[in-house]
Amino acid sequence: MAGEGRVLGKGEALLVEAVDPELCLEAHLERLAEPRRPRLLLVVYELEPFWPGADGRAIPLLACYLPAPDGSSIHALVVPGPSRPEAWLRPGEAPLASLRRLAASHAAPLLDLKAPLPLLPVAIRELWFTGMERRGLARVGLDEEVSSPLPWVLSLASRRLAGGPAQSPLLLKILDPWPDEGYGDLYFELHERKQEVYVVTGLDQQAWPEGWGGLRMGFDPEMIERAGDDSSFRAAFLQAVLDY
Repeated sequence: MAGEGRVLGKGEALLVEAVDPELCLEAHLERLAEPRRPRLLLVVYELEPFWPGADGRAIPLLACYLPAPDGSSIHALVVPGPSRPEAWLRPGEAPLASLRRLAASHAAPLLDLKAPLPLLPVAIRELWFTGMERRGLARVGLDEEVSSPLPWVLSLASRRLAGGPAQSPLLLKILDPWPDEGYGDLYFELHERKQEVYVVTGLDQQAWPEGWGGLRMGFDPEMIERAGDDSSFRAAFLQAVLDY
């Protein structure tokens, strides 16, 4: 899965075709730190779309890694896969300068896999920092002009960044209700399986004059009992939603 690859230019980079770029990185980390060895690792791969709303076609990508010899950082970026991955290399150019130039040409952020990632929120009644679905796709970068889709970045090193597969990071979001009755009410959703992290940034003193609030998980058991059973309650709740 890692592959031996081929050395490009005057030994500046190692180009590998792989299925999993992170496994490729781990396999070559020690080699990249050796003297008189290539410093840059370039991995050509295809990302299979896994988020709802994607068109299903594999996305050709190029992952670029530059580990520091002392292990203090791993600079990385991901860009659309070029037909000739080595074409942008310039003999004699410092590896980090090469990555910065490639990042600038694609308006992609140059990241450090050993540092926190700057997440850009998607505003959909809530602020999603790690949302990946039909309604929106979170991005990584300092601003929208220089950013990459979150699934692309996770494909660089999902185990390092998210502790597991790229398909299932914790959904980090901020609840952002509007101060308008009706529109501002947060709604109930039914999920058979979901993981989320809620960030409380403040409390509206008019809504919560005592200075504390809470999260409601599930429905009031008394309301379910009053309806007769769970099925009847769901039917009544659906009718209330349709009436609203």
